[in-house]
Amino acid sequence: MKEPRTRAPVREVPPSSPIVAVPLPLPLCHVLADVRAGFFALCLDTGRPVLHALMEEDRRRLCGTKWLPNPQRRSAARPSARNYRASPTVPTWNQILTWLREMDLLRQARAA
Repeated sequence: MKEPRTRAPVREVPPSSPIVAVPLPLPLCHVLADVRAGFFALCLDTGRPVLHALMEEDRRRLCGTKWLPNPQRRSAARPSARNYRASPTVPTWNQILTWLREMDLLRQARAA
């Protein structure tokens, strides 16, 4: 196996302060864990309303004031008698009558 021509640079670890191990009593560890969890909950509880306010401001800027119609915007979907149905799978009476007439015409054409 060939030896690589370029050598990977050796990373030197910068000198740091010496690590000192301090023994902590067990109840103090529980208190510190509770403090950490409490701080995390505080950050979430304060950040959530701020994020909600920012998102609401963006929504208001893009969509307009809530419950106030925009006269410049036209509605794209208007209910009409033609496309208003409770379910898209249930045929309307007009469709049923049209099918029956078509079946009658087919029967008459076959009989003739």
